[in-house]
Amino acid sequence: MLLAQQIPCPGEPDGRCTLLGRLARHVARRASIAIVLACCVSGCGGSPTEPPWDGFVRVAGTVRDFRTSAAVAGARVTIAGATGTTDAGGAYTLTVEAGEQTVSIDGATVATVNLKDRTYRGDFFVAATGCIARYGTVIDSLTRFSVAGASVSLSGTTGTTDQTGWFRLNLGCSGELCLGFNTTFASVSHPNYVTGSFVAGRGVCGVSRVDYELTPR
Repeated sequence: MLLAQQIPCPGEPDGRCTLLGRLARHVARRASIAIVLACCVSGCGGSPTEPPWDGFVRVAGTVRDFRTSAAVAGARVTIAGATGTTDAGGAYTLTVEAGEQTVSIDGATVATVNLKDRTYRGDFFVAATGCIARYGTVIDSLTRFSVAGASVSLSGTTGTTDQTGWFRLNLGCSGELCLGFNTTFASVSHPNYVTGSFVAGRGVCGVSRVDYELTPR
């Protein structure tokens, strides 16, 4: 048969092979290439999808002095019963249960946060007595990604979220406890999202963290 006919094969020990053998080696080589490419796309040795979420959130952030923005070392951060101490750069990491949780630093409550995702930006301010402000993040309610360029307005002061979705509205450190006494709303807007709002308080009092989710148009 033609397929069994020997032909010159410089790569073989005796310099000869058959067409059938050469075809078999060609097919095997193509299969090996396909396997390598598949591994490059999906990642060999593991699933390309994330494992099921266990309901715990990795909170990582920095504690800073509100007036100076300097990092606070040695602060004890407690969330949902888990406690960590900030390092020399004011940074800490905790793993806590999802849900609405109270955040305290050195025994003083600084925020109430709603943990819904695998990770959370845990940046908080301390030493804010006599100051009034709102700060936090703005994210996409569907993708859970941060929204840059969103406008946040409160009591005549407007700020814009940075590339990480972070905003900070400073309303002064005059020593007053509150500005106004009626229910006060802050508005959040972006060209690609439905404009929304949140209650800043009955009057705007103290320094609080607020995270807001925008709905895409």
